[in-house]
Amino acid sequence: MKKIFELVLALLCAGSVVLSCGACKDNNNLTNTISINSAYNTAKVMRDGDYEKLEKRIDVFMAKGEKEGAQLIVTPENDVDDIVVNVSDLKLISDTEKIFPKEKVTVYFQKYINVLNKTVNNNNQNYPAGYTPDLLLEQSIAIKNDENKIKAKKNQGITIEFETTQETAAGIYVGSFSVVADGVAQEIPVRLEVYDITLSALNGQSCFCDYTFKLNGMAGEYDTTDELYKKYYESAMRDYKIMLEDVPGKEDPIEMAENVDRYYDEPNFTGYNIPNETYDILIEKDENGNEIYETKMRLGNLYSYYWELAVRSRPGRILLDKAYMYLVHFDEARSEKFATVRTAMTDILGLEKQIFADLEKTGYFDEYSSQYRDEFYKSITGIPLILTGGAIQVYTLGTDVNTYCVRIDGLASKAERELYEEIEKYNADIGGETWYYTCQEPPYPYPTHHIDDTLLSSRVMRWMQKDYDYEGYLYWAVFTYDLGKNGVFEGLDPYEAASHAYDSYNGDGFLVYPGKKYGVDVFLPS
Repeated sequence: MKKIFELVLALLCAGSVVLSCGACKDNNNLTNTISINSAYNTAKVMRDGDYEKLEKRIDVFMAKGEKEGAQLIVTPENDVDDIVVNVSDLKLISDTEKIFPKEKVTVYFQKYINVLNKTVNNNNQNYPAGYTPDLLLEQSIAIKNDENKIKAKKNQGITIEFETTQETAAGIYVGSFSVVADGVAQEIPVRLEVYDITLSALNGQSCFCDYTFKLNGMAGEYDTTDELYKKYYESAMRDYKIMLEDVPGKEDPIEMAENVDRYYDEPNFTGYNIPNETYDILIEKDENGNEIYETKMRLGNLYSYYWELAVRSRPGRILLDKAYMYLVHFDEARSEKFATVRTAMTDILGLEKQIFADLEKTGYFDEYSSQYRDEFYKSITGIPLILTGGAIQVYTLGTDVNTYCVRIDGLASKAERELYEEIEKYNADIGGETWYYTCQEPPYPYPTHHIDDTLLSSRVMRWMQKDYDYEGYLYWAVFTYDLGKNGVFEGLDPYEAASHAYDSYNGDGFLVYPGKKYGVDVFLPS
């Protein structure tokens, strides 16, 4: 009996060795059939086709106080039903007691949108029509919604984002993460270098317009309430360093001013728009009986916003210092509106001086020094009044306009740039600045936010702003989830349609995606 037992035991052991080795063989085969490489984080890798492959490793360098990403591209020979990236603490080489915590690493699955036709006049052949990455879905959300799968022979981009704080120790951190596909892990070496440079503040203003939030353009989202907009606004500012055009509560001058006061000291709060409205008055009829109207500013309403912002100001904290006014109702004004633009500029400056005089009458300045009084006057009469336009407007309106916001291709030559520099100098005492904007046009090779363009494009745009010393950047819309061809609301699926507000301009007018589909009560990044 003992010999029989020993024989059975030996056979079982032999069988277990065979089973174990067989499992190893299967795992090795599976590992070998899943390609993992890194790619430049400024390039988009299409779902189908080849790309410039880098080593299977993550190598990132960054300053303190910023976010920076890397990307891995996973391409399996067979379908993968479950893939996850496990991140770990990284150790500082010079002091292994210090770590870069895994909680400061976020993993995103890149979601692909089908670009049916190239953006008009965009001849960048690196990004043809086809499935292009855009939406970034945080890994836990992807897993919860069963979207951490990969089809055979398809590329799946995974963005891995690191976030440093001002307290992060400078130096080189090393370690490894693992990519686990259907239970089989591959180790990914990680090297993170943090420079001894701190990004403690943002430079330059930005105006990312949000007018479609209150319209039907929020299709696919929970609602268009003030509460949801506040979440949008605060997430854009705090998480992405983007300033939406309007401060929450913009319909009420008191609430709006209270919120400006509340956000004022936040490092990413770089600027805000003073709400403004216009109305049309009939001035005459032409010889054919056609009615001719003149557009006027609603100065009474505007006075209320200025006043509430002014009375909450104090020495060292003049709320108007971060204000600008985007004259959207005169957007890209043509010749028939030039006279009303001049009148609006004069009226607003007159209103600013009137408010200053009224504050003096109320004794507002009595408790403060004469220096503060002078600083306040310079602030309230030095608010940039922004008109989008270009050569047509400049050669007619000239220095009558406080601040021009020029489409980026209108600044391409030295002569064009010098033209705006001269106007800015002339208007320096009344807030003269130079801003620039992008929209449907111009396409590549100019910098864009178009889906079928390199990620380097939107990055270099802000470096250009710094290089040319332009004070602000304006982008016309962020949330046009449902705005279809030529501005008609037509029930578009924001996760499927690559061009929304204007046909043949992929990604224009929507920089984010609604969160409701995934159970998230704020927008999802791209």
